[in-house]
Amino acid sequence: MADPASATRLPTLRKVLSSVHLRLMSFAVALVAILLLASGVAVIHGYAERNLFLVARTVSYTVEPAVLFGDAEAVREGMMSVAGINDVDAIEVVAPDGRPLVRWERPATGLLARMEKTAGRMIWRAPVVEDVKRGQRVIGQVRVHGGMSGVGVYLLSGVAVAIWCLALAMLATHLLSRRLQHGVIAPLAEVAEVAHVVRTQRAFDRRLPPAGIAEIDRFSQDFNALLAELEG
Repeated sequence: MADPASATRLPTLRKVLSSVHLRLMSFAVALVAILLLASGVAVIHGYAERNLFLVARTVSYTVEPAVLFGDAEAVREGMMSVAGINDVDAIEVVAPDGRPLVRWERPATGLLARMEKTAGRMIWRAPVVEDVKRGQRVIGQVRVHGGMSGVGVYLLSGVAVAIWCLALAMLATHLLSRRLQHGVIAPLAEVAEVAHVVRTQRAFDRRLPPAGIAEIDRFSQDFNALLAELEG
């Protein structure tokens, strides 16, 4: 004979179904969110890389006369004309032998700015390079280091959308569990109640009503037929 105390410790059918549906929907939402974020980051990264190439080319054209005459202040002024772009973390102009001429770097004040700079170094492992030419002769090189602003904004918005989708999935799971309670769990609970009354009170005249699910309805009819035989 089953121990009543152990039976009360068992999870209910509603909790089991709700847990399963919540896990399935959470997994589906998380998988779709990860795939969309990964594909979106790849697309944004491609656009940002092309933008960095345009920035590097613009800087190379701008500072070409100043590099030719070795005017570091004019080189810095040419760099500052495009230094305010959010996707740029640092710009440096070097000589053909690799000797640094002028470098500009976005200031990192605060913990968030330092975290963005670290993440930018992880995404942009190598700078975008463009030669500074005078005719066919290379007189310098522009190196543009990408930042985290464009990709970071997309990631934050993607994470926010994923959280909202997860919240909607949890709400849908709750509504689905309530529907299951009325459609599946309630008829089974009624079967269990009638069986308990028949066993404890010998009320063989009790009958189960028709159920809205074919399998449970056949079970109810067979159970009613069994009660009818016992009553006879």
